[in-house]
Amino acid sequence: PRNDPLVNGVDSDPELAAEVAALRESLGLDDGRRAVLYAPTFATGPKGRPVRLLAPPVDPAVFERELGEEFVLLVRPHYLCRAGIPPGAHAVMRDAGAVPDVTPLLLLADALVTDHSSIMFDFALLDRPIVLHLPDGRDRVPGYFDLERHAPGPITRTEDELVAALAGLDEAEAVHAPRRRAFAARFGEHDRGAAARTVVDRCFGPA
Repeated sequence: PRNDPLVNGVDSDPELAAEVAALRESLGLDDGRRAVLYAPTFATGPKGRPVRLLAPPVDPAVFERELGEEFVLLVRPHYLCRAGIPPGAHAVMRDAGAVPDVTPLLLLADALVTDHSSIMFDFALLDRPIVLHLPDGRDRVPGYFDLERHAPGPITRTEDELVAALAGLDEAEAVHAPRRRAFAARFGEHDRGAAARTVVDRCFGPA
């Protein structure tokens, strides 16, 4: 049910449209630049200890120099950690950790940067660019989902590769859009925008 708005779009729900518009305004996304949502999964460090501070995937100075005229990065940490954005980076980066529901963030984002998080399955329903940034190589663990084969977008493993992928986002669409749509068709085959109604009808009977 939570994916119904991603399939139906904001135009199908005036209240949701107003919520997304208010969120866009609160994040300062009103200057024409595109919003890139960075939303990786919860990470652990040495000895399995949780990483409580999520740093941006690109140095803020590099991001501003290379990408700042076109993009704003929204950093969305897991709810068990917080975003580590330097105060001077506000021109190109925003802390989106306090937004309680990720769905409006997905709806306003023009592109997603994530790692091996399941958020890729949700965002793929919007048919917008996805970059998988995997510097830790967790996707290469035996038995893990084969992202090299099924990835809905480019895989990057260094900061330079990520910057290049974002800078060439539009040019790469000819290659990655078909992969992304095949990914959504395979893993989102049951998302038709009516899941909430189906659950209600099944549990309580049709209205």
